[in-house]
Amino acid sequence: MNIRYIIISILISLCIPFSAYAQSGKIQGTVVEEGSGEPLIGATISIQGTTKGTVTNIDGKYLMLNVAPGTYTLEARYLGFATVVVEEVIVRTDLTTIQDFEMAMESFEGEEITVTAERKAVLKDVTSSESRVSSTEIKKLPVQEVSDVIQLQAGVNVDNGGGIHIRGGRTSEVSFVVDGIRVTDDYDRSQGVRIENESIQELQVISGSFNAEYGQAMSGIVNVVTKAGGNDFEGSVRIWSGGYMATSKSNIYDGIGTGISSYDPLRMNNMTASVSGPIIDDKLTFFSTVRRFENKGWLTGRNAFSPHGGYVDTLDPGTDFNSYRTLYNERVDLSRPWYSVDTTFIQGKEQWILRDDGSRDSSLVNMNNFESLSLQGNLQYRLSGMFKFNLIGSYAEEISQGYNHQNRLVPGGRPTGFANNYSINFKSTITPSNKTFITVNAANRLNEFKSYLYDSAYDPRYFNYENIAPSPEGFGLGVPEAGEFSYYGTNNNRFFRSTNTFIAKAEITSQVNSFNFMKAGLNYQYDIVKFDNINLAPLDEVGGIVLPDDIPEEQRKFLELGIPEVNTPGHSKYSESPYNLSAYVQDKIEYENLIINVGLRFDYFDPNTRVPADPEDPDIRFPTKQENQYHDVNNNGQQDPGEADVTLQQRQEYWFKDASPKYQLSPRLGVAFPINNGGVVYFSYGYFFQMPSYSFLYNNSRILLRQGTGNESQIFGNPDLKPERSIQYELGYKQEIFEGTAIEVIGFYKDTRDYVSSRPQTTGNPSIIYGIYFNRDYSRSSGFTFALNQFVSQRFNFSLDYTFGAVEGSNSDPSAEFFSIINAGSEIDSTSQSLTKLVQPLDWDRQHIVNGSLFYTGGSWEANLLSRFSTGTPYTPATNIPGVNTGLVASNRDLRNTARLPSRFTIDLNMNKRFSVSGASLEAFLNIYNLLDFKVVNSIYNDSGDPDQPLPVNTVQTAAPGFYQNPGYYGEPRRIQFGIQLSF
Repeated sequence: MNIRYIIISILISLCIPFSAYAQSGKIQGTVVEEGSGEPLIGATISIQGTTKGTVTNIDGKYLMLNVAPGTYTLEARYLGFATVVVEEVIVRTDLTTIQDFEMAMESFEGEEITVTAERKAVLKDVTSSESRVSSTEIKKLPVQEVSDVIQLQAGVNVDNGGGIHIRGGRTSEVSFVVDGIRVTDDYDRSQGVRIENESIQELQVISGSFNAEYGQAMSGIVNVVTKAGGNDFEGSVRIWSGGYMATSKSNIYDGIGTGISSYDPLRMNNMTASVSGPIIDDKLTFFSTVRRFENKGWLTGRNAFSPHGGYVDTLDPGTDFNSYRTLYNERVDLSRPWYSVDTTFIQGKEQWILRDDGSRDSSLVNMNNFESLSLQGNLQYRLSGMFKFNLIGSYAEEISQGYNHQNRLVPGGRPTGFANNYSINFKSTITPSNKTFITVNAANRLNEFKSYLYDSAYDPRYFNYENIAPSPEGFGLGVPEAGEFSYYGTNNNRFFRSTNTFIAKAEITSQVNSFNFMKAGLNYQYDIVKFDNINLAPLDEVGGIVLPDDIPEEQRKFLELGIPEVNTPGHSKYSESPYNLSAYVQDKIEYENLIINVGLRFDYFDPNTRVPADPEDPDIRFPTKQENQYHDVNNNGQQDPGEADVTLQQRQEYWFKDASPKYQLSPRLGVAFPINNGGVVYFSYGYFFQMPSYSFLYNNSRILLRQGTGNESQIFGNPDLKPERSIQYELGYKQEIFEGTAIEVIGFYKDTRDYVSSRPQTTGNPSIIYGIYFNRDYSRSSGFTFALNQFVSQRFNFSLDYTFGAVEGSNSDPSAEFFSIINAGSEIDSTSQSLTKLVQPLDWDRQHIVNGSLFYTGGSWEANLLSRFSTGTPYTPATNIPGVNTGLVASNRDLRNTARLPSRFTIDLNMNKRFSVSGASLEAFLNIYNLLDFKVVNSIYNDSGDPDQPLPVNTVQTAAPGFYQNPGYYGEPRRIQFGIQLSF
């Protein structure tokens, strides 16, 4: 029987009786009599507002496992002694909170003593660098999305496209975990579930070596614990709106606010509502959040031209324009200035000439607009002290368009992207004793993305580029020349892909003894990956591009484009079902002056598909080797009479082989040495493993070669790619320098091998070469981080961190190597040749990053200031500039990534004021992002190094106004938001 079905059957059987609650911390301590220090046996310790509690043992010690992260109030009771209440006890995911009690004999019946827990500036059981942000801290920050919170953490770098890199790794090396389940979309390694800040209980970013329980990541873990309901009804409604005020370089923006008088407070709007509470006290609770967000964006264009271009038609006099339709099946409104009707005579017969000059009304069009709707919920049922169930779900949909500077005057030709995802996670916890609990998760997640211009592939408004012809004299505009914006055209690509993920996960956690806290788990993931990429092409009976039979006859006369056959160069479609299995065991060994996290992880991945057995002859339709074309009986190298062809059916018997499974063992080690009352030294080390994203494995993996001579310009997927591997080292020191203030210094190094790269592949025909992905690229990153965190009081705190890093490697883009070899014109052979011999800075390398925050509260009002500085990323300066015969740019030296973009600096401000209204809390707030409107440069002209203008020698003197001033080269300008929140 197939191993996949065996594993599924076992895990489903485990999931039937229970499911899991995960991502928790523990509380432990000792209860003694005040003065004597004698342990109190049988004292009761409980968490107020919950049903969770325990009693002390013979040594006066207590332990509470599986406590969700958050801030709690603990209560200690013992007969004849005054009750002790400790407030603001903080519990963090995977960490131990120590809370001891000293209890005195009660002076009067019912006496209660309340104290505040000591806030630790240094957590001594953390064995690798990480940062944690609670729901309370998130609320204080001027942040809008989860990614905004992640970007603030030390060791995190954001590239010019907004991608997140942790300690020099590619964006694909970060794993996202929500409530114990990995939610990374393995098609492109993006965040597979939309999580709103209002739903987060705790966010953890692990930037150092992580424990064995985490896999399929090489740089970092983003670990989110969402909120659950309690026994009290709580709710909030948050409404805000905002806009842009781009006072710096305002000339590059069209139609958005560039000053107070033009500020539009309704360019974006947001509504978020949350409610939680009991359905049955102490048994059934719920939490839910809904958010609706819209942003018209800051990049705009003008509807100056029709995507269809100019149009001419000859009509009979008296044509009824109420029923007439153009070639694009559109009505004609003669009141519009771009339409005209003239009378002419053709062969003595009167005719009408209908003209559409292709112009439009030049109205403002938003070109990087975005809107989203998301819902999240958590239903929790506590059957008993032994069983707890959670049903956690989310749904989100997003609609967006991307800015295209070339289409600035014909924005109607751009496609729209639609992203949808949902997740459902059925979880429970079995607690057979106060020292052990078992968790099992059963989860399903679907991620879909589609992109197209019109709803139907057979919409006649799609532009047929083969019909471009010189326009009649004095009519319309021809093909745009250099320095001109486009005057017509539609995006004729239609794209769809989805990842349907099924996960079963089981874990057991046990405090084996006073020193060993062990955890082991098994995880199975099965994906159904679907992909459909269509480039509409002119109808061609010979080429197989025909209209479906169900297209109505009255519609057929308007259609010129169709869908190419599946698995031809214009239409790639597949469905694949990879699966992976992982298992781990880890032990947290806790002594007073030594904490060790040690673990071992096993990963197994099966691409569950087939690949060509001979990469030199990959296309079964058109073989390139003689032995696959005909049976050469006499071995003379030519097909003689009587020597039969090798049929397609015969080739199918041997052409493909199974892609091989991949597996790895990964040891992990972290050690922390508390060196004094407020200081700790830690070290971590580990092997990390992840499979390349499915897009590299499966996209175009059915290799279809172009017939004739010449090289294929595309790179084909390779389901037999090996895993990417890294080794990480880290050494850190944390010290509380005075009460409430701590410093941390971290040094790190990471070595990554077998990154996905690309190369040319020869075939049996020397004139046919194609590209394929393979494992070759290398990178290394090293650096250090210094952080200062100060928690002076509830009213004031600040933090500052600085990261120096150097990220070098062979290639930033997996496709770069293939195109470098092809463009070099060197002779191609069957070896894994390469041009890249030296490591160079990678595209996202930022050598210096500084983050600072300052928070102050005056009681009913608060203010928070965030500042971020980073040096620019590298780029490759242009060479062979016309008229320049000397200097570096005129040499043959490899200048790849030897120059730098400008540095970036931003300040964000959040201010709020609270009011009490009929027992509820009303908050008014103001958020200003990029307060100083510092222009963040994301791209430049690589000949001048300037985002506004290339060198004069490379410009067109007759260029259209604004052609070289591309606002997309800059990041978001100053954004101002204001709103209110009502909480109860």
